[in-house]
Order: sequence, then C-alpha cells, then structure tokens
Amino acid sequence: MKRALILLLIGCGSAGANPASPPRGRAELDVRPVAEGPGSRRPTSIEQGAIDRLMQAAVAIRELTFAGPVSVEIETATYIAGHLDGQIEDEDVQRAEAVYGALGLLEPGTDVRALLTEVLGEQVVGYYDTDGERLVVRDDVMRLLASRPGSQEATEAAIVIVHELVHALQDQRLRLGELYEQERDTDADGALRSLVEGDATLAMILHAAADAGLPTDLVVGRSAAPADLSQLAGMMPTGPDQALSRAPAILRVTLVAPYLAGLSFVAQEHAAGGGWGAIDADFASPPQTMEQVLHPDRRHEAPEPVVLPALPELEAAGFHVVEEDTLGELELGVYLALGTPADIDTTAADGWGGDRLRVYQRGDERVAIWFLTFDDDGEATEAEAAARRSGGEVKRVGRSLSIFRGVPPDLIGEPSRVFSHFAAGVDPRRARTPSRIAP
Repeated sequence: MKRALILLLIGCGSAGANPASPPRGRAELDVRPVAEGPGSRRPTSIEQGAIDRLMQAAVAIRELTFAGPVSVEIETATYIAGHLDGQIEDEDVQRAEAVYGALGLLEPGTDVRALLTEVLGEQVVGYYDTDGERLVVRDDVMRLLASRPGSQEATEAAIVIVHELVHALQDQRLRLGELYEQERDTDADGALRSLVEGDATLAMILHAAADAGLPTDLVVGRSAAPADLSQLAGMMPTGPDQALSRAPAILRVTLVAPYLAGLSFVAQEHAAGGGWGAIDADFASPPQTMEQVLHPDRRHEAPEPVVLPALPELEAAGFHVVEEDTLGELELGVYLALGTPADIDTTAADGWGGDRLRVYQRGDERVAIWFLTFDDDGEATEAEAAARRSGGEVKRVGRSLSIFRGVPPDLIGEPSRVFSHFAAGVDPRRARTPSRIAP
C-alpha cells in the first residue's frame, strides 16, 4: 500500500458544477476571496501567489483551463477535522454498518464514523469541496508553501495541492459536482470515484515526474506498465497511516482503490492514444462497474443484471429490509478474503458478472441474502470455494452463486428455493453485452 496516495482521501463533496465544455490551453487565473471564520482565513498575497503558480501547473499538466475563479480558504487542522466529520452522512454510516456487519466484514459494535473521522483527519493536507466550489488548504501546509518554496516538504505539499486543483478543473469543466449528485449503487459509485481520483492522481504524478526531470512517457507512454506506476507512486509524499492500518480491510481497500486502481485505469486510457481527451470523454460516460476499472479491456462490457425476488416468509417472521445494493468485484474480493491474511482475493473475485445484496434486520439480528453471477462455471466454482472459507451458507448452480449469512435454520428453505429458481433462469453461457458507453 502506497501511503503517499492516502494523503488525498478527501477529494470532493457533492454539489452542482459548471458543465462548460473543456477548452485547451492556458487561462487567466484568479483566486476569489472568502470570508474569514473561526479557524479559517483568506490567503495572504504571498500565499495567493503560491496557489496561482500551482493553478498554472495544474492547467499545464491536465490540459484544461479554469472556467472561473477558485475560492481558496486556509483552515486549521482542527477546523478541517470538524468539517470532514460533518461530511460523513449518518445514512452512509448506517448503511456501512448494516451491509458490512451482516457480511462479517465489520466486527460487532464497530464505530464506522469514529474510524472514518480518525483516518481522514490523519491524512488530509488539503481538499477541494464541490459544495462550496472552494479549495481548502491546511494552515501549516500553506505557510510552508509560502515560506519555504523549493524545500522537500513544500514540494511534497505542492504535489497534493495540484491533485486537489485538478478536482477544481473537473468541477468546472467536466461536471464533477453534477456527477456526484446522481444516485448510484456502491459498485458504480466506486467506479466513478476511481475515474475522478485516478485522473487527479495521474496529473499529480506527471507533475512530480516533470519536477524531477523524469520522462512522462514512463507513466503514459504506450510501453508504460503497472510496475512503472508503482515506481513513480513511490515518489509521492508519505504521511502517517496508523489509523488506516488499523481499520478493517473493507475500509482500507475501498478508501485506497480509487487512487491506485483509478490511476492504473486512467493511465492505460491515456496511453492507448487518446491522451487527456480520452479521460475527458470518460467523464461524459463514466465506467459503470469496478470490473471495468480493474480490467480496462472490459471497459465496454455491461454488468449482468441480477434481481432479488421478495422473500415473504422471511418478512412474515419479522425481518424487514434495511439495505439493497450491488457491491461489485472489488468488494466481493474483500469478502472472499475473509479467513485469510490478505485484504482482498482478486483471483477468486475475477470473473464477476453481476450481483445483488439485500440485508434484512429483526431486532439485533441481521440477515444477508446475496445472489451473484460469474462469467462461466469455472469462475463461479473458484468463487464458491473462497466463499465457503469466508463463512455463511453457500450454494452454486452453474455460474450462479448464492451467499446467505445469519439466516435462521428454520427460514433457510425459502431463500434457497428462490435462488434455485433464479439460477434456472440464468443462461449457461454469459452473453457479453456491450455497455451503453460508446467505445
């Protein structure tokens, strides 16, 4: 795990954006003043100059221009921590505790909000907030950029700010805020975040490589390889990650993947010949699944729809639905690694075709009903073996798989029958349906 990239965990909020088309070249740069508040202040003229230079660097490396001014606010670490805690929605916390708790990915009683607050507070150097269309920089970092330009510490901080300024460009030119406003399942949301963070991380690495005098084709040339990306990611600034290392695997993997998997995805899209124009086009039609991100050769393969029928006997027994979602290949891989030393089993999860998970609750009891499909019987058999190791009731029919956790023995019959009926309707040979995304 590259700690360098974890510094960027807070990238964006969720608000409207300017959908203007992305012209190329340089632009007049501006910084819009903001009102001071407790723990926040406007940049000084020297600090503003430092931000201006980084805005110019972001424009040059990302080949997009700012459509308008970017508000800049300098905040203390305490003020930032309070803001970030406020950005963690109760609904998201409850969903994570319900879904991941039901799947055994979180220990009972895990305080997800406290974990996220600790991890994010440990990592943040600066962030771009689409709600307020503003760049926020930590006070000590801003003072460093202004007072010690050229020092190693200032250079590392500047790399992070360039990343966040690319988010501002995405917001102004590529409808980032609008994209984050749209409702998505977990899998599709992870794919979008991978595009967003992968784009900004690639720009950040190219900026760092240029500063170090390294050829950019090491990253985006046709001969670039994942090993090259790992080598360059090692140039990124490091920071504390004690809280992250203590967090459950499901949080570690899902927080980090948009940066690392997203970087690889975007770099391959860029290197294929489309350059930044290909990435701009991706924002018009974002990847739909983490499978498309993790396997760019499957970029235009649509997920297989999986529909969970109602379970009236379970509901008659007092269970009610609290969540329904599609988790996708990435989170399936974390689940299939349960009972092993690894955070994720990428081999067993490869071949994912589609899934649907429903979580029921009755008092303190939680039940997970998960239907999945795979590309073929062999892939499903491999996932079945890993799922049996992970716990729960597992059943495979052809290339379909069901995972039940927490179902009382006297109620297991109904979901088992429903799954058999579902599997009977799945074509033994998966049709590779092109997605709605134009190639």
